Amino acid sequence: MEMSGWIAVIALLLSVVSAVIAWCSVKQSKRQNEISIHNQRFVIYKEFSRLRVDLMTIGGLNVSREVLLDFCKVERLSEFYYGTELGADLTDYFMQVDGLLRIRDRMHEAEKRNNPNFHEIQNEFLLLEEKCQDLGRNLDSSLRENCDLCDQDGSHEADVISGLGCRLGCHVV
Repeated sequence: MEMSGWIAVIALLLSVVSAVIAWCSVKQSKRQNEISIHNQRFVIYKEFSRLRVDLMTIGGLNVSREVLLDFCKVERLSEFYYGTELGADLTDYFMQVDGLLRIRDRMHEAEKRNNPNFHEIQNEFLLLEEKCQDLGRNLDSSLRENCDLCDQDGSHEADVISGLGCRLGCHVV
């Protein structure tokens, strides 16, 4: 074989190796993007869970504005990571809980002043608290369904490490 033939074979081998490396790089880049999206979804889910757990365990009477504001910071980005519909649902949940806390404040003020409308405000509070619980339950399911990053064996190493240990229904990517 002549020198030009050897050069052609070496060039072909180098191009095949380059193509394989490029393919692996693209695959790795896609995986990194999926992990980044998963991490952002996880942050949103974690703040949502914190607010929801507070609402469920200590009730709307004691949920702090700080917890609501922490959720607000990540809720604003939810549309980008979960899509428009689920993002809108998270915004609605935020607005409902915010409304609940506003009614709570009105209720406390009415109680202090012996306002005759106290029971009316209290009923409004209880109805909205129940609505927030229902919204939270539905959102929890939807958020879990959209957390679709897991290890090849179907486990969620990141969830175990986080301490939440949430076992999400996932699809192997």
